[in-house]
Amino acid sequence: MADPKETIYDAEPHSRAKHHILREYLKRWLPILANQSRRLGLNDGRLLYVDGFAGAGEFTNNIPGSPLVAIETALTHSTNFHVPIQIKLIELRDDRVQHLRSLIAQHPARGQSGKIIIDDPIKGDCEQVIMQIIDEHEKTNRRVGPALFFLDQFGYSSFSMGLIHRILKHDVCEAFSYLNWNLLHPFMTDATKHTGISKAFGGDEWKAVIGLSGQEKEERFRDIYNPPRRRAANPMRPGTNTLPPPGP
Repeated sequence: MADPKETIYDAEPHSRAKHHILREYLKRWLPILANQSRRLGLNDGRLLYVDGFAGAGEFTNNIPGSPLVAIETALTHSTNFHVPIQIKLIELRDDRVQHLRSLIAQHPARGQSGKIIIDDPIKGDCEQVIMQIIDEHEKTNRRVGPALFFLDQFGYSSFSMGLIHRILKHDVCEAFSYLNWNLLHPFMTDATKHTGISKAFGGDEWKAVIGLSGQEKEERFRDIYNPPRRRAANPMRPGTNTLPPPGP
């Protein structure tokens, strides 16, 4: 789905809520996985954090976007990590990539902290870039995890359920994925959008809610959506190690 917003725009309530969830999760995830990474000797001792839709890095009025939320959470954490956190930022729009690069270049953490390694922001499609990252690790027999992939898309069709499946095939990997219900459900009756919805959903089961409305439609969609997420996480047995989405 195309993003009509400006390079930098106002932070909507749902964006702030997602970033609050991300911040609180990272506070707990970082020390646990840093200790595990060091103890098991995973990936030469590093944690990987990937933001698939990094945006410009900030909102209007100097409100931090997800890249700065992750960076600041790592830098200000009370734990003295024994391994660095490698941060990869992916963004499709060139204007936002350029702003993000400028923002990161000016950040005090760039090159001055042993806690984090901030890679140069990558301009590209989230799914394609992450698939390439995983391909490179697999070809060289390196572990992908410990890793957290933050997939906070603008709409509903910017990545597939297949990407979630690919990520979660690897040990100690997690995904925070977001599907925007408010942008999704108005298009359910538009047959030209069905391919994109099915890609994001991982199948056509969602079509069972097309004739419903209101709260019943939302709840039914959520009930149908959860099993594909579980299968993506582990196709051989029930359960999931994805972070639950912040609601449809």
